[in-house]
Amino acid sequence: EDDPPAQRLAYGQRVEIEARIRPPRNFNNPASFDYSGYLARQHIYWTAAMTRGSSARILPGRCGSRILAAIYTVRGSVLARIERLYPGDDYTTAMMEAILIGESFRLEKAWTETFRRTGTFHALVISGAHVAVLAGVLLFLLRSCAMGEMPALVITALAAWLYALISGFSPPVA
Repeated sequence: EDDPPAQRLAYGQRVEIEARIRPPRNFNNPASFDYSGYLARQHIYWTAAMTRGSSARILPGRCGSRILAAIYTVRGSVLARIERLYPGDDYTTAMMEAILIGESFRLEKAWTETFRRTGTFHALVISGAHVAVLAGVLLFLLRSCAMGEMPALVITALAAWLYALISGFSPPVA
């Protein structure tokens, strides 16, 4: 049975859901990853699960940071643009999202296994190397256009920070 497409929600939207609340458990697996301890260190003491097929009710008003809202809006626009560029091509869409902005939720395990076996999986993960290449190319282009050194460096630094934020600012990027 096919599940309906996931409900699209934007950062800052207030929602109401019907969910089952539970404390996190370690599933009685001795010497395994301490999931409940990991969540507790992040001040998360409960998890919630919605029933299949249910959807969130959108409430009026907004919450959250305006800066993060702008970043997530740009990120969502980039994802939507990639989907429009490769309609019906799930593999290419997923790979482009992973390579360009670090979005890996669409990657299927079978697709990534070849990258893992050849030792090139790091190409699918946004890292400092991605940011460095972007900055180097941008700096070269700006300097080639006869822009002064300081303005070119400032624009390049701002673009690198923006790219890092849009790509999720994960530890390999930061």
